[in-house]
Amino acid sequence: AGEPVASPDEYQQWIADIETQCASSMDDLNGLERYLADAQDAAAAAEQSALREADVMYTARHRSAGLPRHLLALDIDPAKTKLYGLLDPLAIMGENALRMTQSMAPPRTLEFLGTGIAPHYMKPTNNLTARSAIRQASHSVPAFVPRQQFRGEVPLNTEDLRKKADASEKRRRELSATMSPGQRQLEEKVLEGMRQRQNFLRNPRYPGVSLPSLGAAGGKTTAAAAAVYTDIFAVEPPVIAFNDFEIGAVYELTVSIRNKSNISRRLRILPPASAYFSISALRFPYTDGLLAPGMACHATVRFSPDSLADYEDALVVVAELMKFTLDVAARRKPPTLTLDATLDLGHVLVGNDVETRIPFRNVGGSGRFRLVADDDWPGAVTPLFLPEEDGALAEGEDADAAPVPVMALGPFRVGPGELVMKPAEENTLRVTFKPPRGGEFVKQFRMVCDNCQVKTFTVVGKGTILEVKMSALDGRSTLPGELLRPVWFGPVVPGAELEREFTVVNATHVPLPFQWDLPADARVFAIEPAQGIFAPASEARFLVTFRPDAVGAFEQQAKLAVDTAFPPRMPRPDRPMSAPVVVEDFALAGAGVARDVTLDTHLVIFAGSLLLGKQYEREVRVTNRSDSAVAFEWRGIDAGLQVYPPWGELEPAGGSAVCIVTLTAGEVTRLDRALSCHVAHGPALPLRVQADVAGPQVAISQPQIDFGLLQRHVAGDTYLLLRNTSSVHATWKLEERRGRGQG
Repeated sequence: AGEPVASPDEYQQWIADIETQCASSMDDLNGLERYLADAQDAAAAAEQSALREADVMYTARHRSAGLPRHLLALDIDPAKTKLYGLLDPLAIMGENALRMTQSMAPPRTLEFLGTGIAPHYMKPTNNLTARSAIRQASHSVPAFVPRQQFRGEVPLNTEDLRKKADASEKRRRELSATMSPGQRQLEEKVLEGMRQRQNFLRNPRYPGVSLPSLGAAGGKTTAAAAAVYTDIFAVEPPVIAFNDFEIGAVYELTVSIRNKSNISRRLRILPPASAYFSISALRFPYTDGLLAPGMACHATVRFSPDSLADYEDALVVVAELMKFTLDVAARRKPPTLTLDATLDLGHVLVGNDVETRIPFRNVGGSGRFRLVADDDWPGAVTPLFLPEEDGALAEGEDADAAPVPVMALGPFRVGPGELVMKPAEENTLRVTFKPPRGGEFVKQFRMVCDNCQVKTFTVVGKGTILEVKMSALDGRSTLPGELLRPVWFGPVVPGAELEREFTVVNATHVPLPFQWDLPADARVFAIEPAQGIFAPASEARFLVTFRPDAVGAFEQQAKLAVDTAFPPRMPRPDRPMSAPVVVEDFALAGAGVARDVTLDTHLVIFAGSLLLGKQYEREVRVTNRSDSAVAFEWRGIDAGLQVYPPWGELEPAGGSAVCIVTLTAGEVTRLDRALSCHVAHGPALPLRVQADVAGPQVAISQPQIDFGLLQRHVAGDTYLLLRNTSSVHATWKLEERRGRGQG
């Protein structure tokens, strides 16, 4: 029999399955990654092609015009991205575009009209139903809430509370049916007067004259009686008034009644009704009680106030044929403060404690004042305290050494809580506002005067949250997360500059000092203005300049800091920010590239043979194709090989200069020289100069010298014609050249 086959280990089989599944998943993910990379490359190529076509149609400047971004030409199967839990960028951009379209769409006016519902004049509309629900909610009676129970108190149920409330209401009605002490005193005086004799006997000298009707209760004096009263009696002073008084004191005023008629008169005065005024008995000139013509009787009116409020009463003078009334009043000139009923403190940054000082003046009489919170009025007195710390003051305000007692009013502190004001005196109301959060805060307090007058003031303050951010780059709104990457300025040649515009929005409703913080060694980036003050709820534009000074990559960090301290002050080197907060922190990046300068030729050949001592010239054009002016200099020149001008400066964007290469043939040789045109922050441009220099040439005109027949031992001579065939002077010398074998 064969050997038994060993069964595989279950653990090993489990590990093998996991490895197989992991390898399969990795293959699928690698394939998906390649698929996404290919789609991204295709989309980028399509986008670059579209941009190039747009560059041809609209020039390259359309890229910085801030036009809306088109949807990507990204061709991705949504099923593949959904299978692996990836986000579909096309779907996200489509949703964002739909959301922006809906937000910019006009409002829907037929939103609440049910067009599918059959109309009927008896059925309420949706608008009527919604308004009825709102009206019922606003006019609903609040539910009965039992008061808070104290420790050890036995709780009462609702029925017991109802019974106690009914008993309290019944007791209140019974008490309201009884007279107050003051009213009882007034009624008793009326009854006592009714029991007394009210009128004198008629004078028999005036038969048929009747008294004017005074009414059942004394009534008011008619116009005829008033006219008679002024013709018969003269009252001094005509108005009985107490204009200056204090609590607890007694004040007196003498009233004189003079008889202007030509007969003697009898009269009496009925006392005032209130307990605050009283009158003495009339003092006549004679004891018979008659007031002779031209004579006057006197009475003293006393006033004893228990408060500084206004009092009004009347004295009734009863004569024989008439009855008239003299008004008695006690009115202090009330204090009048030039304070508005609403104290608007404006906007204050959350976290700041700002004190606003409001000057005011008393244009009325003197008075004492006490501030009471609206929640404590009238049952309690709001306590006053000295603040532990003073609020920040506006520019130009001086902090006092001694704090004043203030009253807490939510996020506000109002002081001084007590003050005494004399006529024409000036004072300052200090209101400190420390908002705990953003939003509007409204509180009320009452100013109680010692003349029992109460005036309500409203304090309004708005807390604003710090919100400063960069909103646009070159007029285009910033994209989410765009500032997480460096702001790219592109390639710029040294000496040139590129500007970009940053727009920063201050959504805070208070002015904020700002300062751009660049590294100490920052030399290629500049931001203008570097410091200043943001206006409330405004936007500011900054010009950022990239000016490279060398070839290479540059990157610097830029921080925008604002000062949250109050009051706002312009930052200075000797006065840094008190409470700086960095609101923007991003990088600026750019590249310095070499200047693009070219020569129209890199080889200058002087054709033919150059003559010795002559000068020859050739032109070479140097062209600057970069965006900035560039300086150049020729090197390698000497006395025999010159370039004019040897240096110079080229204008940007196509500026050129014609340089003259001058060669002086100093010796007979083959000339091969190398010059170079050096450009700052640019390449060295080579220029090669080649020439052949030929010497002077002398030719003998005769092919041979013939002396003819000569006698032996007799010398003969002839001429030799030499011709200079070159264009320069030739120095010649004849030498005898012996042939071979000759001695």
